[in-house]
Amino acid sequence: MTDRDFATDPEIAADLVRQARSLRDTTRKGADYDRKPEPVVETWPCRTNCGARVDMTATAIARVADSNRLLVGRGEKPLSKREVMLCPDCRASEAAAATERDRQRSHAIATLTRELRHGVLPWRESAIADELRRLGVDARELIRRINAERATNTGATSARRNSL
Repeated sequence: MTDRDFATDPEIAADLVRQARSLRDTTRKGADYDRKPEPVVETWPCRTNCGARVDMTATAIARVADSNRLLVGRGEKPLSKREVMLCPDCRASEAAAATERDRQRSHAIATLTRELRHGVLPWRESAIADELRRLGVDARELIRRINAERATNTGATSARRNSL
């Protein structure tokens, strides 16, 4: 068959017609061709007290109400309108602050890990382990791995020294 035969093949032509028809079918799951945004029902204040107002749709308000029902069911205090939404500017600044916090945490963990790898006194190792736990690291496992590496490296070094 040549390329021309594929173009005129009735099965291929029927498949292409079926595909084009299904692409325009708005009853398909996930089709949102003519979907309009949900209307804004209320505006709530930004939770950072910057003074900005955030648009709320009926679906968003219903989800907050559902969350509050779960919180009350657990015996916790429900969220008020002032504790829920962030305006776009505050959301961007909070994302930047979170990135900076993550960077500082990673730097602190790396610094403490380097200090452990170089060998420290037992009292300092205990203090480093406490700091690592505060940063959310499994300090016991980290120290075990560092000690295992140190034992492996020491064995390799002594074997190399003996062979010379």
